[in-house]
Amino acid sequence: MNQQTALLIGGSKGMALETAKQLAKSNNNLILVARDTKALNQAKDEIQSNYSVTVETRPHDLQNPEDVDKLIQIIEAESRHIQYLVNAAGYFKPVAFLDHQREDYQAYH
Repeated sequence: MNQQTALLIGGSKGMALETAKQLAKSNNNLILVARDTKALNQAKDEIQSNYSVTVETRPHDLQNPEDVDKLIQIIEAESRHIQYLVNAAGYFKPVAFLDHQREDYQAYH
């Protein structure tokens, strides 16, 4: 079998996790990136218990510049070809529009 590699940013929950499952179903190895180590480990366990793929986790907070730099270094050093990239990292603060602060809008970007 010729397995390919997929990199999923925000890969521990939501749309990225569901996409990870579909990619695993198609026999792709996965690299999941998210800031919540516990959620990453749960996602890894769930996927590996249902599919015969390798799941690597990378706990990085993309709001932290040092973590972004580390992730870039890891990607640049990756010897495997990353066939798929899913960028589903996000920020959500459910408050009324007028209750948002400047920092909220910075975090959305």
